[in-house]
Amino acid sequence: MKGDGTLDKSDLDLVIEAREGKEAAYSELVRRHMEKAVQLASIAVGNYEDAKDVSQEAFVKAYHGLKKFEMKSKFSTWFYRILMNTAQDFVRKRNWKRFLIWKEESKMEEFFERRESAVASPKVRVLQKELGEHIARAIKNLPFKQQWVFTLRFMEGFSIQEISESVQVSEGTVKATLHFAIQKFKKEILPYLQEEQGGVHHGI
Repeated sequence: MKGDGTLDKSDLDLVIEAREGKEAAYSELVRRHMEKAVQLASIAVGNYEDAKDVSQEAFVKAYHGLKKFEMKSKFSTWFYRILMNTAQDFVRKRNWKRFLIWKEESKMEEFFERRESAVASPKVRVLQKELGEHIARAIKNLPFKQQWVFTLRFMEGFSIQEISESVQVSEGTVKATLHFAIQKFKKEILPYLQEEQGGVHHGI
């Protein structure tokens, strides 16, 4: 990748080169998307090491399926469908029942629009950790498809159209899935927020 301009190329340009057999191009695609792929897979499989394996397997499948990519959407939209199916297969085969350990406080802040002090007290850090665990549990308890759609929308910032393309269902179905996912998520997380805030919870 040194000196060949790979770092400056778009994902679609890299896909074209990867189809031509240029391994450096696909390696760059993997580098760009691996971290988010592992984070997303972690939601589904509940374990970081397993999520890495699932993500790597999905990238292998995507590489062999590049000729099927019609270039009409973003590479990430197409790839996340492969990742979702790979993660779902993993869950079905192994039937893991683990909770995700929430590692990024910024993601929690995005959910609840929190802005904690940069220097949090030990008590605040404990509460943040507890909140992360409650969030993780609430997401983990969603049915698989709701879990995936919820994560794409609120953690990855996908539009309804992008989710529709990725999951291969209609936009109406995506909206309905999100509606039910949000209701279930609220039902699980609000009691904790109400307890934490003395009956005043964040709007989510």
